[in-house]
Amino acid sequence: MRVIREVVCSQCGKKQAKEVEDLLKKSDLFWSVCEFCNRYGLEVVTRRKLTIREWMEAQFNTIGFRVAEMEAFVKEISKSRPSP
Repeated sequence: MRVIREVVCSQCGKKQAKEVEDLLKKSDLFWSVCEFCNRYGLEVVTRRKLTIREWMEAQFNTIGFRVAEMEAFVKEISKSRPSP
């Protein structure tokens, strides 16, 4: 998994292209000006890029958990139901 940090304008939503390394070093980006709309309010956005294997494992685990939840729910209903 790769962690990607980007500087994005909170007003127009565009990623900053110039001086990104300098902007990431600053502690308070709010008073930095956007290079596109020239307004204040930059923020750091952290994204995670998964490999195919990590994505497949995460998908499989969430589907498997839902199946286990449904099986437990059906078992609980069948126990609480009076048998004829």
